[in-house]
Amino acid sequence: MASVIVASGQPVERAALSELVRAAGHQVTGEAESGQRALQLLREVEPELLVLATHLPKISGVEVLRRLRAKGTRTKILLYGEETAAHFIQSCYEAGADGFIGKQEEPGELRRAMNGVLTGHRYFPAFESEFAGTRKRVDSAGPLSVLSPRELSILTYLARGFPNIAIAQELSISEKTVSAHRSHLRRKLNAESLVELADIARKAGLLGESARAGIAPTETFQASEHDVSMLRAMLDGTPLPLHVRDLNGRLVACNDAFLKLHDTTFDAVAGTRFSDLPSIGAETAIELERRYRARVSLGTPARTDREVVMHGRRAMLHSWATPYRGTDGELLGMVVGTIDVTGREDMLRALSIERDNAAGVAEGMGRLLGALCDEMQPLAGLLETAAAMFDSGTATAEQRAFASRLSEAIPRVEHLTRNVKDLIALEQGEQALEQAPACPADLVREAAQAEQADARRYGCTLAVRVTGDATVSALLDRGRMINLARLLVRREMLQSPGCTVDIHLTVAPMVPGGAYRLTIDIEPSAGTAAPLPVVEAGNQVGFLVCRHMAEFMHGSLQLHAGARRGTTWRLVASAE
Repeated sequence: MASVIVASGQPVERAALSELVRAAGHQVTGEAESGQRALQLLREVEPELLVLATHLPKISGVEVLRRLRAKGTRTKILLYGEETAAHFIQSCYEAGADGFIGKQEEPGELRRAMNGVLTGHRYFPAFESEFAGTRKRVDSAGPLSVLSPRELSILTYLARGFPNIAIAQELSISEKTVSAHRSHLRRKLNAESLVELADIARKAGLLGESARAGIAPTETFQASEHDVSMLRAMLDGTPLPLHVRDLNGRLVACNDAFLKLHDTTFDAVAGTRFSDLPSIGAETAIELERRYRARVSLGTPARTDREVVMHGRRAMLHSWATPYRGTDGELLGMVVGTIDVTGREDMLRALSIERDNAAGVAEGMGRLLGALCDEMQPLAGLLETAAAMFDSGTATAEQRAFASRLSEAIPRVEHLTRNVKDLIALEQGEQALEQAPACPADLVREAAQAEQADARRYGCTLAVRVTGDATVSALLDRGRMINLARLLVRREMLQSPGCTVDIHLTVAPMVPGGAYRLTIDIEPSAGTAAPLPVVEAGNQVGFLVCRHMAEFMHGSLQLHAGARRGTTWRLVASAE
């Protein structure tokens, strides 16, 4: 009995493989759902055999094979996949695989493959003369012979209809790397389009027989061999449900996604009309037939969203149809695509309700802030009167100290009130950002200079640093940027009197001559005194105002947590 790890991205397939391994008298010591997990399991325990699917999430099976052999692992590796291309299987052999078995083989073949590999033989029955016997190289004159294992993997994903971002996630590489490989593939294989790449992959056997689209020409759909080849490549190259109908509305071709959507087989739907589909109701079928005939007569594309009953449940389908013409330009039929967008419709409905609720909350918040400002304006006058009373010649030292604090609070209240009113005016469209060419570094220095008087009063030191080009000019709202920077600096001084406030501006170009990413970090050192009294509530309101103002200026504010203190303001500014 041998120890075996099974790696497959499909749960049902993984369970079936494990059962077959146990039925053969071996012990399954682990199961991996991705290439990453397979490598992790092999680091923890080295089994005698790894049954490895060629297509795995994160890291492909072929890549797992290459990494394990590069590390010198002694585990026997049996690859399992639906590829039939000689070059692909040869590349697996040369990468160090001990065997390869196709998904189309009978279960008993897996038992024979495992026994052969575990007894020291290499198991490549489909190419026995090339590999197991004379070990001659298979014919490498085919188009795939110029591709690396990574390029073969990406070509297979592209041919199956995976977008770049999905391939990047599957192989744990960047989307930019996938895009570069895609360009290399088109150049190496002399392909003009993704459809041609998919056709090359299909002809080479990378997709396996099970992934091929079904095509059954009718008397009104007599396409050339080239047309059929391109049609098959188009259907195989997309994960969306697609089918093709002739001029009379009879189905002549479809892909696997269409069959899964309607829970049927190609033999059952070939040559049928819409009314023959058991998955949709009679009324829906009649309407689809009518629309299809209209589009055929016009020879123009169309799209529609329609709610139907499908498989006994309500479904919202987004469908489109576009004319399909042969190489001679003759109209042969229509390509029809369908997407079940039921979940999307429900989500959009919920988002619409959420948007309306958010708009109501925002409107109410605006009224609340406006009322707050109206209340704060007379409060500033009362504070000024109270400060004068407590600062009289007969006042005690404590009363004069209190009067001093009131005097300091008055400009802060007035400043905050002005900012709230300005924010409300911006959000209600009564005012707009006044953007003009300005140097970000100069604006930050000007804001720090404007706060020097308060800094001396609170025993604070302001230090400005600039990383990047300190001379660049960008389109900024000069007044509001200075104002917001002052509010943020003052907030730190009020919370940490006696501190040093480090104001660090980083200027980073995003696109040469296009835009700049500005980051302003405002970090205080530990203060030498306690936070000033009766300022905490105002400080919190002030921060909320600052955050909304930053967002309105197409930026963001992040309040530091933990040991690090302060605030980070990020924004993007266009070059002048």
